Amino acid sequence: MTARNSVMAHRGSAARKGMTLIELLVVVLIISILAAIAQPRMSQVIVKARATDAIADLEVVRVAIYSYETTVNGWPAEAA
Repeated sequence: MTARNSVMAHRGSAARKGMTLIELLVVVLIISILAAIAQPRMSQVIVKARATDAIADLEVVRVAIYSYETTVNGWPAEAA
């Protein structure tokens, strides 16, 4: 076995460490595709959450107005 063959044999049997550039690009591509798929769905979820939050806030106002009406035996002057 010559010195060159010895070096080539050593390279082939050595354990690979790290990732190649192509493997890294494939991983980045897969992550970006998944993010592109998830983004519209997340936007819908955010809009629905804001609407639910607004409805809950209106319910709090409704309860406060009815509580005021019960306590004072009348509606607030601005609402009459």
